[in-house]
Amino acid sequence: MLSILTMGGYTTQFNLQFSQEDLGMFQGWYPGLAEDIQGAYNDMYEFAAFRFPNYTDVYLGYLTSFNLSNGTISSAYGDIKPTALNMTSAGFTGTKSIMSYWGIHCWLNREDGLLNYTRQNGQTWSLSDSQFFNKTEKVTSSLANWQTNLNYHAPGATIPGIGPALAATAGQTQCSSSTCSSGSGTCFSCDNATDFAALARNYLYASAEAERITYEVAATNASRDAPRYWYSVDSVAAREYYRITYVPAILIAGLVSLFAAAAATAAMAAYAYRTYSARAFRQVDVLRLVADCVDGLRGANAEKDVGGLSRAELESWAARCRVGYEKEGGGGENSYVAAECY
Repeated sequence: MLSILTMGGYTTQFNLQFSQEDLGMFQGWYPGLAEDIQGAYNDMYEFAAFRFPNYTDVYLGYLTSFNLSNGTISSAYGDIKPTALNMTSAGFTGTKSIMSYWGIHCWLNREDGLLNYTRQNGQTWSLSDSQFFNKTEKVTSSLANWQTNLNYHAPGATIPGIGPALAATAGQTQCSSSTCSSGSGTCFSCDNATDFAALARNYLYASAEAERITYEVAATNASRDAPRYWYSVDSVAAREYYRITYVPAILIAGLVSLFAAAAATAAMAAYAYRTYSARAFRQVDVLRLVADCVDGLRGANAEKDVGGLSRAELESWAARCRVGYEKEGGGGENSYVAAECY
C-alpha cells in the first residue's frame, strides 16, 4: 500500500506498507507539494522511504504511470514485481490514476571490530590488520532527516528529495504499457537499465558520508559534544632499535690492515736506514747495479770515477758507456765472462 500526503505547506510524505502483518510503516519525505508529481507527464519518480520510527530500513523505489503489475524486472537480488495502485484518492488523474511502484528493501548493518593502523615517520597511515567479532546490528541512517532538513532537490530531477540523487548513477528503467496480442489486457514492457546493486552501494556510501559529516560537525561544537558521537581509540607508540654490528667490524678490520701495512713500511725503512742508499737518498736500480759491477771489474780508479756520481751524472755516464763482454777460460766449467766499459 502506497499513499502520498501533503504535510504542511512545503512537505510531502510517502507512506508505504507491504502487508497487514508487517506493521512497520516506510515513510519518505521530500520538500515540495504533491502537485509536483501530479502533472500530465508520465515521468519516472525515484524516492527513498525509511521505516518509521527508527529509520533503520529504507525502501529505494521507483514510481511511474500505468498498471505495470504484469511485468518483471530482473536485478542482482532476484526478480522484482511492480505493484499497481489506484491513486485517484490522492488527487491523481488521467494516466496517473493507476500508478505502479517497485524497488529494493535495504538496511545498514554495523559490526564492531578492531583495526590496526600503522604509520612510519613521515609516511601515511595504512591498515595492517583487522579483527571483527561476528556480531552485527542494524543502525540508523542520517539520510532520513536530511531529505527535508536540507530541502534537497537534485538538478534536473523530476521529484525533490535524495531518491533521484541515489539513482543518478544506477541507470534508469524505461517502462511503457501495451495491449497484449492475446487480448488479455495491458502488458508490461521495460528497457531494464537499472543497476540495483549500484543503487544499494550509493545508499551505503551516502549514509556513511552523512554519518562522517555529522561526527565532524559535532566535534567542532562543544555544546553538541554528545558521547554517542565519540569512540575511544587506543594507540601505542613503538620504536625499533637496530644494532649494526658488521659495520664496526669492517672498520676495525680496515684499521688493523692499515696499521699492519704501516708497520711493515716503517720496519723496512728502519732496516734500510743505515745503508748508504738511504742516507744518500739514492735510488738502487739496474743502472746503479751496472755501475757497481763496472766498479768491481775495473779497479780503484773506476770506483773513484763512477761510485760517487749523482743520479744525473750516472745517467750521463751510462749514455756514453759501451760494455764489451769476452769469454775466457776456454769455455769449460771454469770459464767466465769478463766485461769492460769503454
